[in-house]
This record gives sequence, structure tokens and C-alpha cells, in this order.
Amino acid sequence: ENIAGASTDAGAPIPPIPDAHAINSVRSGRRIRIPARYADYLPAGPTNLPHFPLPPPDSPPNRLIDDIPNDQPILIPYQTQPDSLGLFRIYAEKPTLIPTANEGLDAIADAPTFETRGNSQLSQSQIVPGLPSQKIRPEDIFSPFSSPTAGLLMCWQYSGSNSKSSAEMKRLTREFLDHDQYSREDMRIFDDVQEKRLIKEYLQDRSNPFRVENGWRCSSVKIRLPKEKVKFPSEEDAPELEITGVHHRSLTDVITSVFEDTIVSSFHLTPFHQQWKTADDRAINVYSEAFSSPAFLEAHAEINALPRDPGDNLERVVASLMMWSDGTHLASFGDASLWPFYLCFGNQSKYTRGKPTASACHHVAYIPNLPDDFQDRYGRLFDEASSSDVYTHCKRELMQAIWALLLDKKFMDAYRNGIIIRCGDGITRRVFPRFFTYSADYPEKILLACIKFLGECPCPRCLIKKEDVPKMGTKIDLENRQATQRVDDERRHRKVEKARRLMFQHGVGINGQRIKKILQDESLVPTRNAFSIRFLTYIFNFFSMFVVDLLHEFELGVWKAIFIHLMRILFAAGGTAVQELNYRYRQVPTFGRGTIRRFHKNASAMKRLAARDFEDLLQCAIPVFEGLLPPDQNTIVLDLLFDLATWHAYAKLRVHTDDTLAFFDSATVILGQSVRKFQRTTCAYYHTTELPSKYAARGRRQSQLALKQMGSGTIGRSTTSNPKVKTLNLYTYKYHALADYPNTIRRVGTTDSYSTQPGELEHRQSKRRYPRTGKKKDQMLVSMTSQEAQERLIEKVIAALAAQRNPRPRRTRLSPSDHYSIAKYARTADDITSWLIERREVGDLCDLAIEEFIPRLKDHLLARLRNIAYDGDEHDFTDADRTSILFTDNKIFHHSILRVNYTTYDLRREQDTINPRTRADIMVLSHEDEKTHPYWYARVIGIFHVNVEYCEDDTRRYSEPIRMDFLFVRWFRRDSSPAGWSAKRLQRLEFFDRDSPDAYGFLDPDSVVRGIHLIPSFHHRTDPQDLDSECRFHYVNIFVDRDIFMRFRGGGIGHKATRDWDEILQLEQHGAEEAEAEEGDDAPDAAEEEEEWEDIEDDLDDVDESDDEEDEDEDDEDRVIADEGEELDDDILAEEGYGAL
Repeated sequence: ENIAGASTDAGAPIPPIPDAHAINSVRSGRRIRIPARYADYLPAGPTNLPHFPLPPPDSPPNRLIDDIPNDQPILIPYQTQPDSLGLFRIYAEKPTLIPTANEGLDAIADAPTFETRGNSQLSQSQIVPGLPSQKIRPEDIFSPFSSPTAGLLMCWQYSGSNSKSSAEMKRLTREFLDHDQYSREDMRIFDDVQEKRLIKEYLQDRSNPFRVENGWRCSSVKIRLPKEKVKFPSEEDAPELEITGVHHRSLTDVITSVFEDTIVSSFHLTPFHQQWKTADDRAINVYSEAFSSPAFLEAHAEINALPRDPGDNLERVVASLMMWSDGTHLASFGDASLWPFYLCFGNQSKYTRGKPTASACHHVAYIPNLPDDFQDRYGRLFDEASSSDVYTHCKRELMQAIWALLLDKKFMDAYRNGIIIRCGDGITRRVFPRFFTYSADYPEKILLACIKFLGECPCPRCLIKKEDVPKMGTKIDLENRQATQRVDDERRHRKVEKARRLMFQHGVGINGQRIKKILQDESLVPTRNAFSIRFLTYIFNFFSMFVVDLLHEFELGVWKAIFIHLMRILFAAGGTAVQELNYRYRQVPTFGRGTIRRFHKNASAMKRLAARDFEDLLQCAIPVFEGLLPPDQNTIVLDLLFDLATWHAYAKLRVHTDDTLAFFDSATVILGQSVRKFQRTTCAYYHTTELPSKYAARGRRQSQLALKQMGSGTIGRSTTSNPKVKTLNLYTYKYHALADYPNTIRRVGTTDSYSTQPGELEHRQSKRRYPRTGKKKDQMLVSMTSQEAQERLIEKVIAALAAQRNPRPRRTRLSPSDHYSIAKYARTADDITSWLIERREVGDLCDLAIEEFIPRLKDHLLARLRNIAYDGDEHDFTDADRTSILFTDNKIFHHSILRVNYTTYDLRREQDTINPRTRADIMVLSHEDEKTHPYWYARVIGIFHVNVEYCEDDTRRYSEPIRMDFLFVRWFRRDSSPAGWSAKRLQRLEFFDRDSPDAYGFLDPDSVVRGIHLIPSFHHRTDPQDLDSECRFHYVNIFVDRDIFMRFRGGGIGHKATRDWDEILQLEQHGAEEAEAEEGDDAPDAAEEEEEWEDIEDDLDDVDESDDEEDEDEDDEDRVIADEGEELDDDILAEEGYGAL
């Protein structure tokens, strides 16, 4: 089995420690157990995985695709053997390409400090031997440019960041000016305008060596204009409005270019069903990637069931189309905006698609808004301006017209008959495009689904009524969701067509009673849906495309709304609760590489917060809110926060199993109960009004409006009013959507595959291109499409350059196969005796720890050298034993950082950085008589190594110096307060007393499982009146990231070392609320719809854009600062294509 070891920098390997046994302590007399040995299992080896692609012995013989009869395609399932972690796959048929067979640790090593060999050669076909050479010839690399020098400069300009920092200048000199073909003579005549023109001409012919073409075209669409009380003989007789400037690419051209590229060798073209053999020998389903989802398997079976023409024996594969669309602002000031459509392929791993630098997100359209002179044109036709209903209707019509343009005859022929493509791996296949998901925020989904905004049935997936939305998670709600799924059928078509006849031929208003009577029961609108028109005969229900959106629906939706209302409650409670909350958030320590950032100094103001900031607020909320309200209300709020954090953790898991989805189902039901209990108790207990900042901003707006109405220089009359009453509004689509997450994951995979976050991140590319445009509206899109095409070409040129040159020497990085790493050389070394005397003078260690430091250290090292199970200070070594070990020159070497590598629950390789000054808390496996808790916790005081000379026998001949790493730690002990899933509380820890013999100890770095995020228990200060007094307890933040969450929930596939704990951890169920009298009948009346509008408007913000509040003071703005001790290496980031930070 693959087990990680210590870093090769750590010197000679130490033999493994045998299983621990109970030892009697010579100091305390207690019978104890030492920390259990931790084996860090690697998720994959550096060579071919042994279980691929061999079928089990009893499986039927596999047949090549060429052997399948043309008239009856037969798909014979192909099963792999379980790997060392128990995972195996059941393919729909024998795959012609297994893209991950040879990638090893390089493909899963995520930490930027890992040493990788780059993308190793992808797996060759197991059926067609060998892959054709797709390498670009050296003489073709600079063919798009006037000279190699011009090509090098253009590559530098269109890569990295826009702001050319010192790191970018280093990249220019090292990678481009130092190139063998760089010429100073060519530099003198370089003209970037000429080079852009040459590239544009080069991209006109797709037969170029790079197989890249411009592909962009500019079209126009037409929509029919209605007018209330104006009748037309037919809809075709109504006036048309032509909207120009629709810049788009052909979907079939994008699909063809991608599948012809060598990148297809990393695509999963044959879907599979993945299962996992658990410790109790159960085979359970695994849900992760789109290409292993039931939806993909169904699509693969559907296309292979289509009739074949005589002689057609080509392999049929699905091109999984995953769409994103969202409007974005291009500049901080002004109205420059863009509305792009993005396309990704579900055949590609989500771990690749999620990286902006992978260029896996394809721009397929930039769509215009209604023209600025829309009202003028409408007025010329009908002698009056359009109503708001007509304007909204035209926006819906525009969206559908553009999709009708993209779903052209060429695409529909490909959808029906497939596209014959000689793929980049040398195999000719018939590729069938299929839409899988469409990711967008709520306003965009409403436009695409052609339903009414905030209508009677607000959900684009089901027909749940708005008044039933607060019942989310109840039994009747879950049943109704399944029974009232939206379906695109002839009945819906007839309703829309009847409404359109009334609108055009009878002059009925768009929201007239006659049209409402037809459409209102399903919240439909009188707009033909482009997907419905194109795919009605193909039994494709377009409503199923609209997947859930964790970013907008929960992080910027439900959780943000609850957090705002909690702030209202704290203000209503009075006192210093809000100030205390802000202080506590400021004291929360950071964790990981940007996992938990330092909070703003005024968290309650929520100024300039992105979705990731609200996520951090939730993950750290329980210790922060504890004790801010009276005991009864405090209990309800802490229960609610625990349920919210638990639900969010499940929703964000990158790998689910049947077990975790069952827990997710339960967590969803419990969250609904907890929210309703919070609403009918705590919310009802307090009289809540709008926040002071909102009230002040509203007052200023009213005063300014009054001044304008009274005339310049005239003092307006007072417009002061009382703050508006605000309640927690549960009548929102976002709250309703929470119960759809488990079943969505079962159908199309985990939420990170189709989150709107990749689309939001892709907006950065457009924003980066915008400064290089002419800024004028009629020229901006033309320039941006040209830049997009140029960058696609230049990316391939840069890749060809990288393949031609030898990589330059880089700083030494860390092997992902090592479990831990400490620097090879230490900057500081001290005489041990002198260092201990200094520690006594400083007073940072107790006398007992100083006096017993050397004896305990020798005991710890002797136990490791003699392979004795030992925890650092409990084995009874004699003084004679201790003389067998000597410290070379009596020196101890100090290190500042320990890096601990670990395998995550989703089979990735990650890293924690332990720094005694900033992130010093760790966890190790527990070893107790009763298995009550899987981990012990410690705070690292120092990271050291010593060079040891060891004498194994009585000859007194000492060995050559052996380097031995160790940690000096202070131990925590668990508090007896209730904790866990049923108690809905975090585990609470406290230090052993300083003078206790158990307070300090030594650890082998190899026994560290991970770093852990401990948050002070602010409610339990030694002096409650003094904010700076020490906190007695610390809470274990089990929600800090998904891997930590799964280490406490159990059932993580990659957590093989703790597999024996899974059954114990999973036995504890989530604590449910008391049964509700009537399922949801006690929900309060609907709140003002204005609040829903506020929630929806928040959706329009980008993930990285701020929630600026008009007229708020800017003096208090405090950007999220980089974590103390965080490494920001411009060289590494620029090298990876991020540019300088």
C-alpha cells in the first residue's frame, strides 16, 4: 500500500513504530495510552494504478466497438477491481480512453508548494495502441507573427496580469528576452498593431498548425412588439424590433475544436458508476464528477440507443455541455457592462474546470441589452412609451431570441445525428452534444425558464406555491416537490400560444386578467422558450437544467439574510452585544492558505464582503455568538448556527456517498425545523427594525430628494421617520431551494461542478481585457472578441514554447509523497543548556518543564530509536539508558515552519503549515481505553531537530550523527461539556495546568494528522469584564473546511487511517428539533416583498465585488488583510500564470 513517509530532507529514516500498548506512568501513576500511530495513505502511486484497466475474473469478455453489430448496439458493462482504498468503477462499456491512468500524485497535488513534474503524459488508448504526435513543429511556433521576437513580446503582453509588476518583468527577462530566437534588430521594428493584424489574418484559416480560428461572428435578432389595446391580424403582423451587436460563436465549432485538441485526452468519454467498499464490506455509491453521474449515464445510453446507419460503427460519446451566464460590470465607475455566455464540458474533471488558469471556460456569446433608444423606437411605432410590463417582456424575448440563434440548424443536426470528429487521441468518434446544467443566479434563471419573477410558483424546477415556501424540509414539502416537478409538454405550449394570441390578436395586456387566468397557476409568461421549441420532440425537459446555486442561494442568500437579522436582534437586545461581536470576530485566528482570513474590524457592518467572507462568518459564528443573548435565546441561536454550518458543509462536499447524502437529507429537515423555531421564538421575542446604517442612509436619501423638490438652496421640511420594522422573511426562492440540493447531487454530481463561482471568476478575464478596448460601446465588444481569439492562440504558442525549452532551475519544492517536511538547514542553533536557562529567565515555560526537558527529550528519542510505543514522557527509562544517547555538540536546531501533507476525503493531496507563532494547533490520533473521541490536541511551542549519536549496546561505540525531528508541545484536554452532532455544540478544550507533568511533551512530526482551527471561547474569560483577559476554553472548529468536517463526521474515502472510527462517528445522528405542531402551519404572514427585491438585487453582484452601501462612511473600510506569516510568492504565482499579487 502507498504510505507517505517523512521528507527526504529529514535525514535517515526511522523504523516504523509498532502498535501502541498501555504503559504505566512513573510520574502520575495513571494507566494511559499514547497517541495512536498515524499512517498517511497516498491516494495514488507514481506509476500505473494496478486495478486499471483489468476487469474482474468473472466478468464477460470485453468486445471492441468494431465488433458490435451495426443494427443492435450492445453496451457491455466493464468493471474495475477495487483499489487500495476500496474504490471501483462500473463503466457503461469498455472505455477507449482512461485519462487518469498514468497521472499519479501530480494530478491530485493541490498545494502550490508541492514539487510536481507537470502534466505527465496522459494515458494512451487501451484499444488503439499509441497516440499520434500532436506536437507543433519548431518552425511553426512563430508563424502567426512577423518575427520570433515579435511573437515573444506578444506572448508576454497577453499572458500574466495586466499590471506588469516586478514579477512580470522577471518573467519577461527569464522566459522571453532570454530566448534563443530573441533579436535586438527585430525589436527595433516591433509594432504591436501590426502583430494584432497578422494574428487576425492568421486566425481566418483554421488549417493553421495550431488549429485555432477566430470563430466570432456578429449577428442580429428580431423580436415582436406588443401594445395593449392594439390588435393585429396575427403575431407576424406586429412590428419588429431588430437588436444588433449579438457577438457569438458556433456551439458546434467550439465542440469540434475542443474534441480535436489534445486536451480531449484528459476527457472522460465513457461514463461510469463509481462505488466504494466500506470497512463493513458494503458497496455504496459515490457522487462527485459530472461524468460519473446518473444523468451522464442516461445520456450515454440514450445516444447509443439511437438507430445507426449501415456501416456506422463509430464509438458514440456525449459532449456534456454545462452553461453559465451572468451580467457583470467591467469597471468600478460608469455603466460599462458585459453579459457573457460561458460553456464548460462536463467530460473534464471539475478540479481542472475550476481553475481559471486552465482556460477550460469557453466564451460563446456576448449578448446586448435592449437598445438605449428602445423607448424612442417604441414611441415612434405606437405614439407613446412602453409600459414596464412591455419592457420586461421584451427582455425575456431578447434572451430567448439569442438562444434560438445559438441553437441553429447546424447544432440541431449535431444534436440529432452527432458530429464525426477525429479526436485529439487519434480515434474518430461520433460526438453528441447534450445540455446538462445551466448555472445562473435567480433573475437569470427566471429569464431562461420563462416564468414570472417572484410569482405564485417562484421555483424554476417545481410548482410549489409561494405560501408553502416556509415549509421547506417538512414531509409534505418534500413530497410535493417530487409530485409537482415542472415539465415541458404540449399542455404548457398550448397555454403560452393561447396567451400570445390574446396579447397580439386581441390587444390584451401582458398582465391582463385574461392572460393571468391562463398562466398564473404555474407563474408562466407569454414568451416562447427557445429550448422548448428546439427540443420538445427530443423528450428533453429544459427545466431540469436549472441546478441549484450555493453561492447566491445560501452564502449570499439564506445565510446572509439570517446574519442580517441576527444583527437586528443584537441591536434590539441593546447593551454592547454588537461591539462584543465585532471584537470577537477580530480575535478569531486565521487558518490555512486563505481558508479563514482575518476578519474586518467591523464585521456587523458587512461592508465590502464577498461570498467567501460570509462563508467565513458562518464557519466561525458559534463561539462568537455564544452568550450574547439571554440563555433561552442563546440556546436557540447556537442550535440554528450549528445546523446552518452543518448543512453548508454537506452542501459543499466535493465527494458524496450514499451515507453522507442520507445525513444531508436529515440535516436539511433539521435545518428547516431550526429556522422555523428561531422565527417563532427568538424573532418573535424581539422588536426588530432596520439596521442603523440602513436607517441613516434612507434618511439621507429622503433629505436629498426633499431638497431637490424644494429647489436649490431651499431648506426642505423634515423627512425623518421611525425605522422600518423588519422581520425574517422565509417566503423566498432561496430558502425554498435548500431542499433540492441532496437530490440534485444524486442526479448530476456535487455542487462544485456547477456552482456559479467558476462563472463569476471567469468574469475576471473580461475585466482584464476591458482596459485594452476602445471603451466605446460599439467598439468594445469587437475588441473583446478579438482579444479572446488572440489569447486562445497565444496560449497554445506559449505551451509550444514551454515544450521546446528546458525548464529553468527552480527553488526546491516539497514532494507530495512525504507526510511532513522541515527545512534541511536551520537558521538558528543553540546550546541546549544555555537555551533552557534563557527560557527560565524569560518565564515562558514552567520550572518543571525546564528541569525535565532534557530527560524527557532523551526518553522520547530513545523510544523512537528502540521502536517503543511512547508518548514523550511516560516511559520509565533509567539514567543509564539515557547515557546511550548524545546530542552532537549539545546543539538544538530551531525551525519556524512544519509542513504536514495529508490525503483529503476526496482523494486530493493537500498541506497544512504549522507555525508556532501563528498557526500552532495540531491534532493527533487518540489512543484511549474507550473509543470516545478520535483525536488529541496540542499547541506546538517549538519545532526542532537534534543530531543524535546513539549507542545500541554496551560497547559505548556511538553511531554517526542521525538527524531527528521533534515537536515540543503543550497538551489540551477535552472538557466534559456536551458536544457533537446530537448536542449541536463544538468540542471544548482547555490546557493542562502549567505545573502538571502532563502539560508539556514531545511529538514525532510523523504522528501529526493535520493542523486544527481552535477558536477561543470568548464567553468563558477568566475576567468577564476584561476583554483582554485569557479565555479558559477553546472550541474545535469542525466546520473550518470540508476535510476537517469529514474527519469528525466519518466516512471520508481518503481517510483510510481512521477507517476504524467511521462506524463510531456515524452512529451519532444529527439532533432534531422538537416535533412541530403542524408542519409549517405556524409560519408567519408574508413579509414585505421589498425585502425579497433586496435579496435578489444582491444576486447581481459578482463574487468578488463588494456590497457597497450608498452614503455609508468610507473611513471605516477595512480590507481583508493577508494572514500573518502567509507566503505570497510573486515568482511562483507569475510562473503559474496568475501574475503578481
